[in-house]
Amino acid sequence: MAGMDQEATPGTIRMGIITIFLTGLAAVLGGLTIGFEIVDVQSLVFIFRPATTTVILIIALVSAAAPSRHYKWMIVFGLAFALVADSILMLVTDQISWGMLFFAVAALFYTYAFVSVKGFYRSPTGAIAFALFGILVLVLLWPDLENSRIPAVVYTIIFSVMGWQALGQWRQTAERRALFAFVGALLFMASITLLAINQFSSPLPEPDLLILSTYFVAQWFVAMSAGSHHP
Repeated sequence: MAGMDQEATPGTIRMGIITIFLTGLAAVLGGLTIGFEIVDVQSLVFIFRPATTTVILIIALVSAAAPSRHYKWMIVFGLAFALVADSILMLVTDQISWGMLFFAVAALFYTYAFVSVKGFYRSPTGAIAFALFGILVLVLLWPDLENSRIPAVVYTIIFSVMGWQALGQWRQTAERRALFAFVGALLFMASITLLAINQFSSPLPEPDLLILSTYFVAQWFVAMSAGSHHP
C-alpha cells in the first residue's frame, strides 16, 4: 500500500488504520460479489455489488491532504457516477448504453481531477500510445457495434484522454498517490474494454471474474489517489 507523503502523526496513523479497515471490507465485499455472480445468486449480488463500490467511495471521502482544491471531490463525484453505472448494469442488463454513459461521466470527473494538479498534460508520446490503444479497441469491436459506433468512438476518446492525463499527473508529480491514479485509470480502461468485448464481440470466459475484479481494483486505486494520508 502507498507510503505516507508526510511524517507520521497520530492523525495520519489513524487515517491509515481507517483506510486498511475499509480496504479489507471492500476486498471481502468484492470477493463475495464475484463469487455470487459466478454461482448466479443475484439476490445477494444486488446487496454486495453496490456495497463494494460504496465502501471504496468512502475511502476517497475520508482521505486527507488532497493534491489540489478540487481533486478529492472530483474523485468522489466520479465514484458516485461509477456506482450508478454499475447499478444500472446490475439491475437492467439490457441497458448497457446507459451504464456506459454514466461510466463516461465518471471518467470525465477523474480526468478533471488529474488535470487539476499540474494542468493538461501535452506529451505527444502519451497521446499517441493511448490513441493507438483506442484505435485497436475500435477496430476489434467495429463490425459488431452496428448502431453504437458513434457512442463507442466518443467513449473511447473519453477513456483514452483519462488514461493520458493520469499518466501526465504521475509524470509531472512523481508521487505514489499519482501512480495509484494512473494504475486505476489503466484498470478502469481494461474493465470497460472487457465489458464491451463481452457485450458486443465475443463472450469472455468467466466474464464476471474478469470484469468485476478489474473494475473494483481500478476504483480502489483511484480512490486511494484522493489524498496523501494513507499507509
